[in-house]
Amino acid sequence: MPVAEKATRRETLQSLGIIAVFIVILSIYLQTNKPDIWRVAPTFDAGKITLHGHEGRFGLIKMNNPGDDLFRAGRGGLYYLYFWGDPEEITGKYKLSATHRDSGQTVQLYEWPIVKGPNDAGATGQSGGRFGLALSGMWKLEISVNGKVFDKMIVDVVP
Repeated sequence: MPVAEKATRRETLQSLGIIAVFIVILSIYLQTNKPDIWRVAPTFDAGKITLHGHEGRFGLIKMNNPGDDLFRAGRGGLYYLYFWGDPEEITGKYKLSATHRDSGQTVQLYEWPIVKGPNDAGATGQSGGRFGLALSGMWKLEISVNGKVFDKMIVDVVP
């Protein structure tokens, strides 16, 4: 085999080896760092209460039967919602929508003004809402304030 052909073959194998290593590293990186968009939002303590959501940004609590699951399929509830951030950002109305993971169904849950002032959570603003989700399973809640997405959170609706 001529020397030039051996060099070309060696370069090709080296290139394939580098590509294989790159693919393995990329695969490992994506498996360990991929965003899990369907991870249920954690709970956190704010002031005198425990909320579901994202500390320092948004949280909600079920007011009727607070010891019960946050959401039960087909059952509505009364919720308080708390907003943290720049007071200029947290002005006006919030809008809450939800998308079901399995069916892709999106529903508009509620729209109501945000009230600023002292509250039990020490938040910048608060509001209430009465809503429910019909299907059990994972839902992504999207909270918008004055037409801009403010936060998103995942909840698990039990049967």
